[in-house]
Amino acid sequence: MINRKLKLFFSLIILLIASLSCETIVDVNLPKHKPLLVVNSVCTPNKPWELNVSLNKGILEEGEIEIVNSAKVEILENGNPVSIFNHYNNGTYKSTGAKPKVNVNYTLRVSTDKYGKVTSNCLIPEPVKIESVEVDTIVNEYQRKELQLTISFTDPPNKKNFYSLEILRVGTYNGKKNYYPEYFTSNDLIFDNNDNILFEGPDKRFRGNEAFFNDDIVDGKKYKMIVSVELFGIIDKQIFEVVLNSLTSSYYKYIKSQKLQRETRDNPFAEPVIVYSNIKNGLGIFAGYSSSKYLLE
Repeated sequence: MINRKLKLFFSLIILLIASLSCETIVDVNLPKHKPLLVVNSVCTPNKPWELNVSLNKGILEEGEIEIVNSAKVEILENGNPVSIFNHYNNGTYKSTGAKPKVNVNYTLRVSTDKYGKVTSNCLIPEPVKIESVEVDTIVNEYQRKELQLTISFTDPPNKKNFYSLEILRVGTYNGKKNYYPEYFTSNDLIFDNNDNILFEGPDKRFRGNEAFFNDDIVDGKKYKMIVSVELFGIIDKQIFEVVLNSLTSSYYKYIKSQKLQRETRDNPFAEPVIVYSNIKNGLGIFAGYSSSKYLLE
């Protein structure tokens, strides 16, 4: 009886080992990838129109992104082309001097014989004026001197507004002005909302060269936001430029989704993030911003 049980036991062990050693190979017939036009253009009133055209890649495809050098590019204002667009290099197309305007609804059309046509729309909002900037010198928790900037602006009422803030250091090289993004920090509540994913570190302060935020807590109100610039390595009589950008909603969504994708790319447990696109029948972004600037010495 015992021998029979032992034989049965060893038979089950052999079957288990055999089942674990088997491999099932399944051939999956994935649909052939159909390339889509990818158009990226972020425009602002002080610069000529510029955009880049390329093709997207399939999930399993490797190699360089294929650029498109022979597209027909049109941007229309009230149904009329704003400019002739010439191809320069690497899929980049530029207008011949024409520049975007605020509060004008522009229509983008990009077409090719092989990959069809894509369209989009963009309306750049008016800049929101920086009314004043108060400057104080403080000593932070690391015993380093900082410039504390209190930046005042009034949010336009009865509409959803999107912003970004930059602090630029102004320098001169060979007689020409140059602008360098300055690293700044802040624990201002305006940066800490459900749409903002820019707060970092144990003390929950924003750290970076450009902060993106919306008007959830300041709609239609005057607001004073506070940011700090460390003075380490900064010489006397340095000139700074405070820049408040007013963004289209499409640009805000694009930046937010792009940053979230970068942050979750190497996390195997995170859900895949698709970067926001407003290009019909294709991919990419056609968006813009306007700027209010305040010079500080």
